[in-house]
Amino acid sequence: MPQADDAFAANLHSPAIARELRTAVSESRSVRRIVEVNLADGSTTRHQMQLVEVADPATGDQALLVSQHDVGDREKLLQLQRERSEELQSILDALPLPMVISELEGGRIRYANRLAIELYGMWLGSSGDMSPVSLGLYEKPEDRARFLDLLQLQGMVSDFQTVLRDRQQQRFDASLTGCLVDYRGIPSILVSVLNISHIRERERSLEATLQHERELMEMQRRFVSMVSHEYRTPLAVIDGIAQRILRSPGQFTCDMLHERVQRVRDMVAHMVTLADSVLTLNRLESDQIRVEHVPVRLLPLLSELVELNQAIYPDCHIELDAQAEVALQVEGDVELLRLIFSNLINNAIKYSPRWQRVALTLRQEGDTVKISVRDWGVGVPESEQGRLFTRFFRASTAQGIPGCGIGLALVKELVQMHHGTIELESSEGNGAMFTVTLPLRQPD
Repeated sequence: MPQADDAFAANLHSPAIARELRTAVSESRSVRRIVEVNLADGSTTRHQMQLVEVADPATGDQALLVSQHDVGDREKLLQLQRERSEELQSILDALPLPMVISELEGGRIRYANRLAIELYGMWLGSSGDMSPVSLGLYEKPEDRARFLDLLQLQGMVSDFQTVLRDRQQQRFDASLTGCLVDYRGIPSILVSVLNISHIRERERSLEATLQHERELMEMQRRFVSMVSHEYRTPLAVIDGIAQRILRSPGQFTCDMLHERVQRVRDMVAHMVTLADSVLTLNRLESDQIRVEHVPVRLLPLLSELVELNQAIYPDCHIELDAQAEVALQVEGDVELLRLIFSNLINNAIKYSPRWQRVALTLRQEGDTVKISVRDWGVGVPESEQGRLFTRFFRASTAQGIPGCGIGLALVKELVQMHHGTIELESSEGNGAMFTVTLPLRQPD
């Protein structure tokens, strides 16, 4: 092959490149290389050369067949793309958000910044299982279709909220913000994947709190209405009895007066119980109640309450069965214990048909004492028993029966202040039994 200073060598920017190419052709018969060439104006550019060793058809001597084309503009474009991609990567690496670039078709990840790798396991070149265009990433496939449709339509989508799954298939609430980009000549999407589970959890918690407040306000509204009614009714009865006696005192016999006075006593007792409950509840809310633990004999306390209520409600048969051999004594606050069992006995009488029968039992079990108050009244539906100790709540079976929904809530809080528990056994139409369990000795 000629080694003279020919047109081929003169065309190249460096004679050494010419010698290198000739050597490569002699070894492999064909070479493709990008090299710098001289132009007529004295400048240089880059050409892609294809060199093939052939035989001269005229002389049979060895010769070089050379084809070449300018690749300078293409290389400049590619270099510009690389520089822009590197600049984009530098910006994305500095962002405090997980950022991913993935191919629009197929979902292969072309780039993932540090946060995307650390938080979601997305990395460069991964198959696309965790790509924002991957079907497997979305809990609902229709969300993916909607996200891609919006991208194709708008070119950019902000705060697209959905539910995704990580590599461990754990669900998390996510906000996607994405746009279409041309990444190194490949149609791609740039997406930030932000875990907003903690925000959603706070929203749900806030909504639950607001709902609770709305329910509480509604119950308080009903409470005010019920208390107003509870006071107006007995006052109206008392006033009516007093007016009739004043107008015609001579027409009332001794028995008739006794009956009306008893009715007045019933109304007064009801109002006193209601007032005590409201005042005690208010003291509880303002943390003004201090439990003074002293030895309290339960049997005399319960007997006193039975006698008191028997006098007020003579038509009701109230039983007290003390199964302990000795008078049981607990450590507690006598006035608060009195309020606890007074409320339970009053409720049992109130919700019994025609106040027929109420039964109390007192028994010791180990280091505790159990006091049960049983009635055979309207009972409580099973679906409502979980809310029965909630302030201002009244069971559906209590409609038409006086009450304001604070007694049982107060009882539960006072029992808990004695480190005790209260349980309910009931069914609709079969009465109810409340069992209070108290420790014989208060913990130190």
